[in-house]
Amino acid sequence: MVLPREQIESVLAVMDGVTDEGLRNGKEVDVYDATEEDEYKFTIKRVNDDTKYVFVKDWSTMKYSLDLEEGQELKLYWHRGYKRFIVLNFQYTLLMI
Repeated sequence: MVLPREQIESVLAVMDGVTDEGLRNGKEVDVYDATEEDEYKFTIKRVNDDTKYVFVKDWSTMKYSLDLEEGQELKLYWHRGYKRFIVLNFQYTLLMI
């Protein structure tokens, strides 16, 4: 999965222990899906002459769990307190009272 460069770099700037070398080798991050209460560990890696960021390791597990299809967006939020990504791809119902 290719990650948007500007957005991921803004998150990497506030993460602990991120180095250029670490990103070339891969930086492990936690991802939490609150709707399913599932936790995943991914590796963010910088590739293609440092122009792209990708999720590697266990990406397909979450892809099938969330029933994502090619072309769909995966919405993530970096939670500074918990130091993990939170999945924001969920269905919701608005109740009018």
